[in-house]
Amino acid sequence: MLELGAILVFIGVLIFASHGFAWLFGYTKIPDALLLMIVGLIMGPVTGWLDPGFLGEAGELAVMLVLVILLFQSGLGLKWPVVRRAWQGTLRLSVASFAAMVLMVGLILWLIFELDPVVAFMVGSIVGGTSSAVVIPLLRQLTISEESRVMLTLESVFSDVLAIVITFALLEAYEVGSINVGIITLDVLVSFIGAAVIGVAAALVWSRLLSTVRNMKNSILTTPAMVFVLFGFVEAMGFSGPIAALAFGIMMGNVSNLNNWLEQKSIFLRYVFWLTPLSKREKIAFAEIVFLLQTFFFVFVGMAIQLESWEPVVIGLSLALLMMFLRPVVIRYVMPKTVPVHDVTVMATVVPKGLAAAALAALPFQRGITDGLLIQETTYAIILFSVTITSLLIFAVHKTKLANSYYRYFSKFGEEKVMPAGNDLD
Repeated sequence: MLELGAILVFIGVLIFASHGFAWLFGYTKIPDALLLMIVGLIMGPVTGWLDPGFLGEAGELAVMLVLVILLFQSGLGLKWPVVRRAWQGTLRLSVASFAAMVLMVGLILWLIFELDPVVAFMVGSIVGGTSSAVVIPLLRQLTISEESRVMLTLESVFSDVLAIVITFALLEAYEVGSINVGIITLDVLVSFIGAAVIGVAAALVWSRLLSTVRNMKNSILTTPAMVFVLFGFVEAMGFSGPIAALAFGIMMGNVSNLNNWLEQKSIFLRYVFWLTPLSKREKIAFAEIVFLLQTFFFVFVGMAIQLESWEPVVIGLSLALLMMFLRPVVIRYVMPKTVPVHDVTVMATVVPKGLAAAALAALPFQRGITDGLLIQETTYAIILFSVTITSLLIFAVHKTKLANSYYRYFSKFGEEKVMPAGNDLD
């Protein structure tokens, strides 16, 4: 264990390194998320210098704060017209990709590794989605259309919710011995709709109060505080806190558009229902907070990955590789052919697992399910390898001729563009 002084030095160096990793991405296309996770692996499981248990519950709380602020800040950049155009594609992508991953993982663990079928598909639901905490920062560094960016962002959030709701439903089904598909579907819909409605309503109320709140000293962080209150309240009601945080962010990011719409309808309506948008200064402050928090998040995830034996490593690597091959097939058949070929290529490489999977992985072991420890360690391995594979694929499609294979596979999409690999290799 490092001394506190050494830990402070490590934190300072880590912040500088995180900026360096972000800068390096522009040249190598290697996501800083992977490099920070490697730092966490070295500091934790490899050398034992730091133990995630050293932070105790405070570490888990910090990880949750990262997710909440990340979702809110990402919602600020999603403009309503783009969201409206992208929602149908998002729904198809989220459901199809999640279902395909659950079926593939579940069938393999059931038929080959002989896990109980309910448990096998439970593991599939744990790792079925993509991680918003990995995808959202990554998308900021990639050049794709705004509509595709929105689809991938919303898919990562929706799939996290699907993973949480369905995993708990299958866990309950395993314990009681029966599965009720109708109740599972209803739980998902209620969790989505209830959280979105509350998030939008909270944003409208807060935007009315914001001009008054700004009169207080040092009030720039009151909006993130409001997001925390909203998240906790919605979770306590049994709805999805991540969806509420995202909906709150989308609404706050579109306040100016709503004001313009009210003015077109009536000057009186604009005067009565005037909403205060967030300032540029506030948005910059939120972005800096997100950058700092996500740095520690990825290091913490790397530290938390404990792999005690080779069996979960082999299973996790095998499943992560199969996900890499399954994802392009799903993209090819569910995405509209109007999506640019470069965009679907990027979509096909995005398969990372993260916070939701890591949190859910401990449930089978905690509930005393047979092979619970194997499930937990296998999930950790999938998280590590899926982030690594995503990072390598993104590098490859930008810097090697692998892009040509993806472009040929997706040749019916969008307009054919100049393949990036040729310029980079010449």
